[in-house]
Amino acid sequence: MSAEQEPNGDTPEQQRPARLRAVLGELGSVVSQTFDRMEIAEEEIRAANVARGRSPGDKDSRVHRSFRILCPPECMLGKSSEVYRAHARELLGRVATRKDTQPGTLAECLCAVLDMSLKAPLTSSYGAVAEKLWAACGMPVIDGEGPREAWPGESDEIIAALRRKLADPGRTM
Repeated sequence: MSAEQEPNGDTPEQQRPARLRAVLGELGSVVSQTFDRMEIAEEEIRAANVARGRSPGDKDSRVHRSFRILCPPECMLGKSSEVYRAHARELLGRVATRKDTQPGTLAECLCAVLDMSLKAPLTSSYGAVAEKLWAACGMPVIDGEGPREAWPGESDEIIAALRRKLADPGRTM
């Protein structure tokens, strides 16, 4: 064992990330998640530019200038990066088509329903909403018969109400 190696065989450089995580704890996790979300936002902006026939790095596009509205809301802290990706895609789609970016996204609605489920069991109606939102966010769908709406269109009405309640008046272009 060389003088530079730790007892487990790792060099100090190899041990640094683990030590940093141990020292920073939850703060380190939040910082790491923030950088992950920034990377996803940049990936989605490039993909949105390409989908609209622009260069991936086109800095003159409306989509490119939308980075600041892609800041994840508090309800997404600790949630899957795929949920955030769905959130970013929906907002970028609204920006590209010049639609209102203030109403809650389907991903924000999903996070709200998931948070509700931690406080009390979901009713059948909200279970149906959760399944619909889960699928809309591109999450893996589980086969089988799930909860049912009390009437056709009930889920859409609940989602519309959630979008209004989760609106972010500061999320504008």
